[in-house]
Amino acid sequence: MFTSTTSANPSVEDVKRFDTNQLVTYLQSYLQGKNLTLNDSEILKFHDEEINGYVFLSLTDDLFTSFGLSFGKRLMLIILINDLNSQRQSLSALLDQMSKQNVSKFFSTEGSSSNATSSNKKRSMRSSTAKNQKGQD
Repeated sequence: MFTSTTSANPSVEDVKRFDTNQLVTYLQSYLQGKNLTLNDSEILKFHDEEINGYVFLSLTDDLFTSFGLSFGKRLMLIILINDLNSQRQSLSALLDQMSKQNVSKFFSTEGSSSNATSSNKKRSMRSSTAKNQKGQD
């Protein structure tokens, strides 16, 4: 799980699992990298409103405005949310593409496998027919 000493950014799936304390710790670290911080009343607002990682990913600028966050903090948090959500969309698109490729491979393998089986049966039948004809001669 993410800690303030972790250098790697958490994935969108990690953030979705954050409780409020983990989320606030992560946001403090993120904003600190942008020379911004959440003050005590802003942190308290996250707790009062029960904002966990899953909820955070759905927040909008209007909702952050109602928290009383400055424009700079709102902008940075909206950028973060957009980045995380685009990560989820990219992953979803990649999984869809992989799924389509696997289905395509399956059917092309099935097709060539049945074609190969069909060809083998035809060869076997020709061979049997040829043997039968030699036996009749």
